Amino acid sequence: TASAKSWRSVLVASTGAGGKGIFALDVTYPDSFSAANVLWELDNNTLGFSDLGYTIGDVTIVRLETGTWAALFANGYNSASGKALIYVVDLEDGSLIKSFDTGTTGNGMSTPVAVDTDGNMMADTLYAGDLLGNLWKIDISDNSNISQWDFSHRKPTGPSPKPPEPLFIAKDQATPTSAVQPITAKPQVSVHSGGGYM
Repeated sequence: TASAKSWRSVLVASTGAGGKGIFALDVTYPDSFSAANVLWELDNNTLGFSDLGYTIGDVTIVRLETGTWAALFANGYNSASGKALIYVVDLEDGSLIKSFDTGTTGNGMSTPVAVDTDGNMMADTLYAGDLLGNLWKIDISDNSNISQWDFSHRKPTGPSPKPPEPLFIAKDQATPTSAVQPITAKPQVSVHSGGGYM
């Protein structure tokens, strides 16, 4: 079983436009698959996931710096609250490890990408775009205290904690009144030859 801590093959997917839900299946032995191999299912009625919308994008399986295997996914589009969030859940049981709420409304988050910045095959940074053209950067590199995981940029003023601020805003022109360009694709990240990431 999955609780025996043995190596498993897990399939995680969303219901896309068909519903506001995410599920995980243990597909280690597909020839004998049964209902017992359904690991978990989450929807917008599950405690902690009321902001889940139609998750059109991908779900990503990563190993966190804490050593836990996790599923990362965006809340998607047309949630009841109209917020934009990223969820990090325990791959084994679907419990919520942490969620990141951008504080925006009239919005929805697209597929995040996880980046390993220290070469140890564990996720350190997340990037994701939303329908308001915001590109968000989130630091999940702390290996002992997930309360330290946070948006990489916050506004210089405001209530405590200060509101998150995007890394970049996609606009058709670089003026304050320009129309934003929704980011609906999963970002692609590569190492820059001069250091850092693109």
